[in-house]
Amino acid sequence: MKTFCRLFLFLIILSVASCASNKTKSDSNLTKTKVEEHLVKGRTTKASVVELLGSPEMINSDSEGAEQWVYSKHSWNTDSNGGNVGVGMAKWFSNSMVGLDLGLNSDSTEQSSRTTTLTVYFNKKGVVQKYNFSRTKF
Repeated sequence: MKTFCRLFLFLIILSVASCASNKTKSDSNLTKTKVEEHLVKGRTTKASVVELLGSPEMINSDSEGAEQWVYSKHSWNTDSNGGNVGVGMAKWFSNSMVGLDLGLNSDSTEQSSRTTTLTVYFNKKGVVQKYNFSRTKF
């Protein structure tokens, strides 16, 4: 019976440790601070912007030769309260072997998403005229 209690306690500790899964994914290092430090209105050229941020995702131009370059950063966060092996094992073990429902939910997940968009406006000489940041969070 002592071994059974120790195993049960180990599984509970394992499940609590595995419950707090927090995963964040970001596909870019585009930050407002980085842009503000390196983009100078009236001075920074297209070549410098490409060196700093890479190729834009979208380019728009007008009939006079001015361009708008668009960069986007997409990130998402997943907080999971289960779905891990430890939770499943503790749930099965507590229900099957002891007849105790611990209330472990292995299907609970919260997700959030954030998009940051940078639009850089160039004059017809290819120099930064202005830039805008916008952020959306879901």
